[in-house]
Amino acid sequence: MKKNILFKGQSMFEVVFALGIIALITIAIVSVSTVAIRNNVVSKNKSLSNKYLNEMNEWLRAERDKSFPTVYGHGSPGGSQYCLVDIGSGWSGAHPHACGDSDFMVDNPVFIRGFTLTTFTIAGSQKGINSEAYVRWSDAQGMHESRSNTVYSSWD
Repeated sequence: MKKNILFKGQSMFEVVFALGIIALITIAIVSVSTVAIRNNVVSKNKSLSNKYLNEMNEWLRAERDKSFPTVYGHGSPGGSQYCLVDIGSGWSGAHPHACGDSDFMVDNPVFIRGFTLTTFTIAGSQKGINSEAYVRWSDAQGMHESRSNTVYSSWD
């Protein structure tokens, strides 16, 4: 007479298979979390760069309101480049050269902020200034940049 032997428990294959499924789920959760955090950081930096860009445009507008000839004198028909490392220092914080990779802002050493002032004349006598401003930063995904273009004219 043959005896039926009942095996209780899990086979090794079932245990390994279950652990594999758990590992895949864990990897998927970690990957999704990593992407979400990275996107959050990029979004935060984009918002900050827009804030710094607006600050720079407001600073240039205030400088124009104080003395249009002074701002006009900082520009040129071919465009004069400035790297604005310290907005609180006025024109002494605006270095007269294109921003390099190490010309970080004093307020936030992640960002580089600069602008180009191009002067022009309208209808022979009306003077204007075109400001091309930018804020750059670099992270794990590469170089990013926010830009704006503003035209200032004399109130006279």
